[in-house]
Amino acid sequence: MDHEDKQQPAAILKQAGEKSTAIASASDFSINYNTNILTPPSDDESITKIIAELEGYRKKIRLYEELGIINCTEELKGTTLEPLQCMPSIRNSLYFMGVGGEKWVKDAQLRKNFENMLRRTKAVGGEVKFLLINPASKAYSNLYQLRGESVPYESYGRFATMVDIFDNLKVHLYSHMPSFRMQFVDDSYLAISRYYFDKPAHDHWAGGWKIPHLIICNEQQEFDKSEVKHKGSLFGSFLLAYNSIWDNGIDIKQWDAEGKKFNK
Repeated sequence: MDHEDKQQPAAILKQAGEKSTAIASASDFSINYNTNILTPPSDDESITKIIAELEGYRKKIRLYEELGIINCTEELKGTTLEPLQCMPSIRNSLYFMGVGGEKWVKDAQLRKNFENMLRRTKAVGGEVKFLLINPASKAYSNLYQLRGESVPYESYGRFATMVDIFDNLKVHLYSHMPSFRMQFVDDSYLAISRYYFDKPAHDHWAGGWKIPHLIICNEQQEFDKSEVKHKGSLFGSFLLAYNSIWDNGIDIKQWDAEGKKFNK
């Protein structure tokens, strides 16, 4: 992928406004780090102590950057990670893992954006892959009961229809309880959050809309340099896990051919 074709995660996430919360900045003098706020010192001893603490924070920030951790959001709703806002910015690829993928195709406007994304990515030889829980599995039944019979089901038929229309859309189904919601965009960044199984917790987080997401940037070749930015990024490890689950899943076409069974 050419350098100019890469998504710029930092620029994208700045658009999220107050919903996007940066971890810290190594150049800032005042840093709120869940403990106390550094304030201007009043004597030499305090200055030395503050400098030492600041260097410790800078070291942590450099480690975050090396791991690819560039940002986090307070919630999904209202940010550029939200499907309605995310889809128009996708250029080449989207790899997603979730429960039923309902947030991407629930209404007519979402489906229109989704189909536009599929056409745009297909035009450049890109692909869109969705990993969803197998509705015919025991895991789906367990989740269905834990969430008080509130698990998406209409989205499966929509995805099954779209894979027949768009050959660059692939949907696989996994048969275990979901651990992470993962959203890989343009081989550039990953937005990841955890899942809550029981109904009270699921309702508390508004069905996933209010769950904080961690943003992890892929390794990046520095422009006109030999060095690599985020060279210890966790992006590749999560992608490896995604691909492993993908390879062990079944194609949604198989579920469709077997009668679209739901194990409620």
